Amino acid sequence: FKKIMWKTSIRTQVPLSKDAYMEQRSESKSIEFNTEKNERKDKRTYNSIRDCQIKLGINQQARGSAYIEWGNTKVIAIVNGPTQASGRKSKYIDKGSEYTERGTLDVILELSPFAIEDTLKQLSQPMSIERDARTKRQTKQTKESIELNGSQVIHNAIVGSVMLEKFPKSIVDVSIYVIENGGGSYLSASIMAASLALISGGVECYGLVSSCASSAVTLQMSTMEDNETSLILIDPTIQECLYGSGYVVLSYLHAHDEITQLYQHGEMTIEQVIAAIDLCREGCSTLLNRMREALLNKL
Repeated sequence: FKKIMWKTSIRTQVPLSKDAYMEQRSESKSIEFNTEKNERKDKRTYNSIRDCQIKLGINQQARGSAYIEWGNTKVIAIVNGPTQASGRKSKYIDKGSEYTERGTLDVILELSPFAIEDTLKQLSQPMSIERDARTKRQTKQTKESIELNGSQVIHNAIVGSVMLEKFPKSIVDVSIYVIENGGGSYLSASIMAASLALISGGVECYGLVSSCASSAVTLQMSTMEDNETSLILIDPTIQECLYGSGYVVLSYLHAHDEITQLYQHGEMTIEQVIAAIDLCREGCSTLLNRMREALLNKL
């Protein structure tokens, strides 16, 4: 998997100041929403999910692999192991620990040059750009920090679904590569691809983990002039994430009826978060059926 990684250096712009960001944001147009047809710009309703294509076993050399194309989002997940934990360096293993009764799940996320630019836009909320000036070293670490944070989110989402007690003194490696980011679905797609790769590779799990995102956005009503309203949209695009005040990514282990991970970015009210969670749970049920169909087709 590492051999196919693109090592192209990424050049990122220095983030805007908070005032400059808000000025640019105020000049941007709101998301268009047709109230008569209850449609977004891409003809979806507020609770509609884009088409999600799933392929399993795309890498014959790996123990398990999965490819998800969800709208414009394209993600590959590859699973290897379990391998011996002794002598391995992992942030999930305590230093000096020679023996672990439970196995370790090691997750690595990497974004392609095509995905990092849109991801930086998606994460450009005022709370994250309060510092006006940054050194070159801090700017170069932006991609690394996004990948590190994303790896932790994915790990927390799927680790509870894996029977790690079956793999003492061992590490199961999950490598995820985001080829293209098409919106709030890149984390969700990565979580589902990792879960599918684990199960298709024969790693014992309690069940599939599905994931979905919802965004709180300000909508410009196409039927009324100068009229804006706030609405929760499931499976947001890049534009809907950019113009939204915040978004939520929820991961769900259906076998245990359990939310394994709830990740929020930006500013949202309690009512918006609750509405986003309810919408994401509905989306997770729909996506679970698509994941099950992909596994059945592989048999």
